[in-house]
Amino acid sequence: MSRKQKVVIINDSGQNFNELKQYGEFYVLTKGFLNLNDIRSLAYNLRPKLENIEPNDYIVVTGATTLSIIVVYYVIKKFGRIKIITFYKKGLKYVLQELSEEDIMGEK
Repeated sequence: MSRKQKVVIINDSGQNFNELKQYGEFYVLTKGFLNLNDIRSLAYNLRPKLENIEPNDYIVVTGATTLSIIVVYYVIKKFGRIKIITFYKKGLKYVLQELSEEDIMGEK
């Protein structure tokens, strides 16, 4: 049986993500303010939630850059690619994109 895709929200600090419901069920990794002074602890605490991400889930890039780096690295390292949703402020819309390890590192 096929599992419904998740829309993985890196950090929910009150934004309205309703428009993204069409892409899957919401899965929130973190909520609100985070202490970014100890990123090793942050990565350690994220790991159990990151293990529930599947290759076809969408990752909504929100919150602190440090947090996004950890999540994007984990997903690309695990699956070799990532499906990202970003908010394009100028057009006031969400943009879906895919990125592979080869896009970053070049052909193997």
